[in-house]
Amino acid sequence: MPQNRIPKAISLKKNNLLFEKNGFKFNGDFISRNFKKAVKASAINPDIHFHDLRHSFASNMVKKGISIFIVKELLRHKDVKTTQVYSHLTVESLKDAVKVLES
Repeated sequence: MPQNRIPKAISLKKNNLLFEKNGFKFNGDFISRNFKKAVKASAINPDIHFHDLRHSFASNMVKKGISIFIVKELLRHKDVKTTQVYSHLTVESLKDAVKVLES
């Protein structure tokens, strides 16, 4: 695949579904129910929901230094204030920010 093309699975066009197999498009309810079944079958925290994956993705992007504005576009938020919810500031990240000035 050429590098300048976005794969179909992450198309940024509206109304495209992320999960599709052999032309069958899975709706959100189907995905959530099956995710919950997998969580229950595993030994991980039963309070985890499918939406938590989106939250983790965004939080990890921000922690890795990806611009909040890029994360906003990836999440398709209209306002960056919505995206800022995902930028969990930790004491460590605040210390790291100050260390930038030390060099």
